[in-house]
Amino acid sequence: AIPAFTGARDTPASLSKNVISNLLRKKLGFDGAVITDALNMHAVSKMFELPGELELTALNAGNDILSFSTQIPEAIELISKKASSGRIQQSFEKLNELKKKAGLYTNERVESSALSKNEVEKFRFRLATESITEINAGMHLSDTGLESMACLVLNELSERSNLASHISDIKTMPIYELTKFSERAAVSIRNSIQQFDKLIVLLYVPNIKPLAKFGLNDHMLDWLEELAKAKPIQLTIIGNPYALEFIPFHDTERTILSYQGIPEFEESAANVLFGKVACIGS
Repeated sequence: AIPAFTGARDTPASLSKNVISNLLRKKLGFDGAVITDALNMHAVSKMFELPGELELTALNAGNDILSFSTQIPEAIELISKKASSGRIQQSFEKLNELKKKAGLYTNERVESSALSKNEVEKFRFRLATESITEINAGMHLSDTGLESMACLVLNELSERSNLASHISDIKTMPIYELTKFSERAAVSIRNSIQQFDKLIVLLYVPNIKPLAKFGLNDHMLDWLEELAKAKPIQLTIIGNPYALEFIPFHDTERTILSYQGIPEFEESAANVLFGKVACIGS
């Protein structure tokens, strides 16, 4: 739920007419088919006692494809009785257009250029670049400056950081990793980074769900706060933006938010850090 958009604390964005019909379609100008999130999720389905009412609400909000419904017969019956013919026709036309584009009515082969891997990759990079957000504004890094830099990866997911690799491709620097916090490891890394003028910190948020502060380690967060007070830090947070509530970024020189740890977002984040592309997300 996004109360600022939905107007209600407990209304999911995917069931909000204000989000789907007003924000997405009217304000942002999206004219394609809208697909719901999974309607069988308990957090959503438990809100509706009458069988089919969830699906009716989703349709009336402006969705065209209702995914993972568990009450299909009841939903069809309720929608046929209570949804307006105009609303049903709108969704029919959206889906009909998709079928035409896929060549389902003519048995003609869809032009490969419409679904080319190259075009998909370009779109993903554009999506990543235009969504990365500056949380704490500051100067971008220089790949030609005289300042000595190091990169510190805080990643309890124990996965390789492609972002760190992209950063070192732009400007050669040592990379330190802390995958499981301990006082001994923290002291060792702190001693090693003392020699550098500036520190790039990549903080991977472990969990997408908010349980236990999204899986963030309190000791690691306290340590990060101490580092930010002792040395200029450019912080990149990779993960759920709601985790910002628990992350001490206010003392950093600059903080950007990269929402996902997938290749396009990691490469784009490195380019944003060094000013190769503008940071325009909001």
